[in-house]
Amino acid sequence: MRWQRALLQAIDSWRDAQWDKPSRAEAIRRLVQLGLRSRGPTAKPMTDLEIGRRIAFLLEQLDRGGLTGQELSDAKKLKRLLSR
Repeated sequence: MRWQRALLQAIDSWRDAQWDKPSRAEAIRRLVQLGLRSRGPTAKPMTDLEIGRRIAFLLEQLDRGGLTGQELSDAKKLKRLLSR
C-alpha cells in the first residue's frame, strides 16, 4: 500500500507523541481501529481512502486543538483507546 508523504509524516508525528512509541505499523493499526469504531455499528463500512482521510484529519486537528462536536468525541475515544 502506498501512502502520501504528508500522511506518513502526520502518523509519525502522532506516534512520536505516544508514551510507548509504537512502530509505524502499530500506530496505523491503532488509528484504523479507532476510525472504524467511531462510525458506530449501523454505519456503512468506510473505504480505505475514507479511513486514511479521517486519520489524517484527526491527527492534524488533535495537534491544532481545533476539534468540536463529533470530531472532539472521536479524538477523546482515540486518546482513551491508546492509553490502555
